Amino acid sequence: MTNSRIGRFLLFIFLVGLCVDSSYAFAEDPCEQGNPALLEYIACKYHITVDASPNAGGSSSSGPLLGYTNQENGKSNGFGAQFSLAYDPVLWPQMRTKEEPYTMFHTLSFIGDVDGSFTSGSAKDLNTLNFRSELKWEYANNSNTDPKNEMKGWSVRFGPVYQVTQNFDVQDLFVEQVITATKYGDANSCLYIGGYKAIIGDSDNALLRYFFRPWMTFQEGGNLKGKDSTEELNSVVLRIIPDFQFSIDSPKIAKALMLSEAVIKLEENMTILPLEGKTLNHDGNTIHSDVFHQQFSASLMLGLGKKWGVGFSYLTGETAPTFKYDHKFIAGITINKTP
Repeated sequence: MTNSRIGRFLLFIFLVGLCVDSSYAFAEDPCEQGNPALLEYIACKYHITVDASPNAGGSSSSGPLLGYTNQENGKSNGFGAQFSLAYDPVLWPQMRTKEEPYTMFHTLSFIGDVDGSFTSGSAKDLNTLNFRSELKWEYANNSNTDPKNEMKGWSVRFGPVYQVTQNFDVQDLFVEQVITATKYGDANSCLYIGGYKAIIGDSDNALLRYFFRPWMTFQEGGNLKGKDSTEELNSVVLRIIPDFQFSIDSPKIAKALMLSEAVIKLEENMTILPLEGKTLNHDGNTIHSDVFHQQFSASLMLGLGKKWGVGFSYLTGETAPTFKYDHKFIAGITINKTP
């Protein structure tokens, strides 16, 4: 499949998501209960999730961001998107074990995922696509006496990843492990991970609340093509990537402005390359590779209805597979995951 066909296929998926009506006629369908938004229904019915990134973590109801992009380094502007499209059926049905006063949940799922960013301009060498085939093991432990009181747990993903630039000039293949923890609901705890913590007011109608989730990713593998076009001098891929996601929103202000949500998202990740930090002479030129690479993104998501909204995203820094500096701005439409 050529690059242009891949781009048209992904664009077709998103346009269908924008145009299809989610008012389904299956009165007895359990996935229809509560009048879900389109992406929530698709996730329930077909185990297909669409989001802005593979590590979205539920920090808002917004899905992928599609729109106009402005990218630096002399690259042309055009249509762009940040997205994650995943098929994640449960392989091992949820198992519950009780140990008073808690109930413990174990779930094993498969994830077939395509995620990253792409543009119609000339910045294809600065955009990344990831093709994942992974298993996800989740564990949760919540109070039987009050499910909202406390939730603890963790999630682990592991499996092979094929990572490329949009033009496929750089290609890496590696095994990935992604770990995160969950701890929220205890009113006496100031540490909330993976759940909303109200700062002012009650959680569901708070004047101000925050969401925080850390991720730790490990990647081990090798480069298949285009190593000379990257900032990694070693053909062996070994990466350690701590990632921190932080969101602030105000359900009360959003409701007063007749919005379904108003969320500010901040994300910071650092890629550590233990095998780099070298200085080499190549064709008379001195080349140095760095051990540390950083990337920061900030976005504003405004839900204008149950099923859609507008988003503005700014990203700056260096990321795999090329680790070349870039910054870009995307303004466009989001598809809501929840009503």
